[in-house]
Amino acid sequence: AHPHRRMAVRRAACVGPSSLLLLLLVGFVGFAFGAVDFDDDSTDLIQAYNAVLMSLQYNGTIIEFLGQNNVTGTTFAEDCVADPAMYPMPANPTGLLKHVLNTGEYVVGLSGGVSVEDNILHLIFGQIGKYYGVSITVTFKNFDEDNEVWEALNSGDIDCTDCMYVLGGFGLNTRRRVAWQPTCSSYADKLNLASNKTRSITNTTQLSNAINERRLKGIPTEIGGVGAAEAQLLLQMFNAYIYQYHTRAEALAAMQERDNMWAIVAGDNFNQNPDLVVYGMDTIMPLVTFCRKHVADDSKVKSLSMLDTWTYGNDDLTQAYDAALTSLELLGYYASVFASWGVTPVSLGDCFVKQSGYGVPSSPTGTLKDIIDSRKFILGDTSAASTLLNTTDNPPSGPLHALNFAIVDWLTKQYDLSSPVELEYKYFNTPEEVFYALKVGDIDATSNYYYIGGTTDINGTTYMRSSLFQASCTAGSFPNYIAVRADSNITSMDDLYLLAEANPKIKMGGVLSSGLLLMQMLFASYHTMTIEMIDSNNNAFSRLATDPDFIAVMVEWSNKYPTTVSTFTSNTLQPVATFFRKDKVLACADDVVDLKFHEQCVSDGTGCTNVCTCDEGYHAYDPPQRECEKDEKHHGINVTGIVLGTCFGLVFLVCVLLVLALVLSFPFLRRKYMKEGSLHARFQMFRGRRFS
Repeated sequence: AHPHRRMAVRRAACVGPSSLLLLLLVGFVGFAFGAVDFDDDSTDLIQAYNAVLMSLQYNGTIIEFLGQNNVTGTTFAEDCVADPAMYPMPANPTGLLKHVLNTGEYVVGLSGGVSVEDNILHLIFGQIGKYYGVSITVTFKNFDEDNEVWEALNSGDIDCTDCMYVLGGFGLNTRRRVAWQPTCSSYADKLNLASNKTRSITNTTQLSNAINERRLKGIPTEIGGVGAAEAQLLLQMFNAYIYQYHTRAEALAAMQERDNMWAIVAGDNFNQNPDLVVYGMDTIMPLVTFCRKHVADDSKVKSLSMLDTWTYGNDDLTQAYDAALTSLELLGYYASVFASWGVTPVSLGDCFVKQSGYGVPSSPTGTLKDIIDSRKFILGDTSAASTLLNTTDNPPSGPLHALNFAIVDWLTKQYDLSSPVELEYKYFNTPEEVFYALKVGDIDATSNYYYIGGTTDINGTTYMRSSLFQASCTAGSFPNYIAVRADSNITSMDDLYLLAEANPKIKMGGVLSSGLLLMQMLFASYHTMTIEMIDSNNNAFSRLATDPDFIAVMVEWSNKYPTTVSTFTSNTLQPVATFFRKDKVLACADDVVDLKFHEQCVSDGTGCTNVCTCDEGYHAYDPPQRECEKDEKHHGINVTGIVLGTCFGLVFLVCVLLVLALVLSFPFLRRKYMKEGSLHARFQMFRGRRFS
């Protein structure tokens, strides 16, 4: 090799001072980039998402959007109260929201292609971007299979799913609502089935009977649905072979071709097909967006002994309760107990029944262990008479009480107890007192007649129930009815909208705050209308009878209304459930997050003393242990940052080693190169004589 070429190679490796400084800087930045990982906490993003979504529901934009795009068969599950005041926008965005605002892009994962309903995301992120003064592009990333979406969500290849995922489904054989963080539902699908007229099937009871008769004869029956969630729902409802299709057209073609396919989930336009009979399933499916659950580590207890605090949390109890409820539904008891009381609840698809999805703790801990040891399950409620739960009777009556009684009986048998667990009610004057008693540990749970989307006041501050407490799977979902005078000739929401347009100054009302908020949402675009809150059904009926300008009122659910009024559904539902304490630290420090459920601490109302009350309100601690310590924040993992940081770091390390080697070998190299230079001069002299 030419000696000058060797020197050129060495000079390229041994950089000059300015180049070395540049490489050192690049290496340092690389290490920093790898160390400061991207925080993927979705808390702020979901808060902003829900804030805008509830505003769009409250002002009627979602209803208008669905109507303009001919999206029919929809309702509102009311899993979140449509009150924008309950959802403030984050003042200082962090985590995933900060990332989306910085990049100007929100990456959404879905399977089966983009639907017209996905434009709701453009509405939501258009408003989020407008609020923060940035432009956000919603990018859709389509996958072939549903499980690929969940894998991409777990790995961070997408920010969240699209807004068309059913709350109660499964992903990667795991309950979606447990493994990932859902938003409020944008709306819910009312599901119908369609069968060929030749089958003579007009309802789900007839279909189930036909399936069972054919099964006894050894003849299989097939039913088709579109997407994973519909297939999972059909699997729990019917003892049939379930087929999953990508489109309604594909499912319809299959039913026409396959002799054993007796029904498919109907599309919007199936009523127009003269060869089909379309009938309801009494099931709705709330549609939500799912994001990753953030696992924070901002706070740790000081001593290991304090980990016992969590044994009196409620994780095991919530898990066992949901397992009992879904098992009873699978056994058919759920439907029969409501039917015996003349009640037909609408099934809310928030917890699909799948035996393997609801494990029962083999070694109970926490409040569940306390219940089993004491043989007593204490529920909190107010004393009130209702068809669903009459707590003025002794013992209480109604289908919801029968359901709770069946749950404790199921738990007794599940754990093979020598004596039964007893169900005990503890009564309070107001719902606020019930939830405060739950907060401080005076009761194990609320009754199962509490609206999931409701609010509660604690120490003068209003909270969403779902933000402070953990809701079970829904015990039932009941339509919200509008009551009008019996002689009014108003029979539907369409009639009521037409009347509101013709008479913009009419009066309407809603019973209690929940009814008021729903009426304000449904009639948000009618700004001149007066909507009042009425404190009871009886007073609402009296108002209709005495005030000619008072046209309609949203009333509390009942299976029987007086003959002086007529009622119709408002296309909204109120799901009810049992609420449990969340396993969380109660503290006044704003930035302390608990060890187990990783949720923000909540002030106990006594003022900030910088002391964490780690187990306030829980059992069996005398005196209560009260010390916590704050730890450094731990961010989410950014694989790209780590890879690039490692690469830059290696370059930095190689340069340092090369510089060190050159410094140590400089005297030797100097003598050697001088010698080589002398030989080279002689060679050039010889070469000149040889070829001259």
